[in-house]
Amino acid sequence: MADHRDEPHLRGAELDARFESVLSGWDLDAPTDATAPPEIGPAPQPPERSVEPPDTSEGTADPAATPPRSDTGWRVHVPPEIEEHFEPPDPSLPPAHDATYWLALGGIVLGPLLVLWAAFSGTPDPGWYVAIGVVVMTAGFALLVLRGSRDRDPDDDGARV
Repeated sequence: MADHRDEPHLRGAELDARFESVLSGWDLDAPTDATAPPEIGPAPQPPERSVEPPDTSEGTADPAATPPRSDTGWRVHVPPEIEEHFEPPDPSLPPAHDATYWLALGGIVLGPLLVLWAAFSGTPDPGWYVAIGVVVMTAGFALLVLRGSRDRDPDDDGARV
C-alpha cells in the first residue's frame, strides 16, 4: 500500500473516494509472491569418514592427528556442566533489644490498623484517629529507613542477579 503521509489532508468527496477504493479491495486475496524461495529439501548427509584413528598403543597420540568428532557441531545438544548448588545462609533475626527496629515495625503495623479502626468503628469524628495513624505509619517507615546501614563495603558492586 502506498504511503500517503506527504499528501495534504483530503476533505469531502476526495476522502470518500479514497476510502471507497480501500474498501473495494478489502476481501481480495493477496497475490502469491513469485519471488518466494523454493522449498528446501533434507540436508545432505556428511560423507563417511575414511580416516582411521591413530594407534595409541605405543603412547599418547598427537592431538592434531586425531580427527574431530562429528557430534560437536553447533546444532548438537551439549548437556550443561553441573554447577555447585547454592544454598543461601539462614537469615538472622534482629536482636530482641533493638528498640529502633521494634518501634519501626510497630509504627508500620499499628498505623494502618489505627486508620482502619477509625474508618470501620463508627466513631463520630475519626479525623484525629486517621491523622495519628498516618503519622505513626510515616514515623515507623522513617525509623526503618534511618536505621539502615550507612557504611558500604568497598568491594560492593550492588545487587547481582
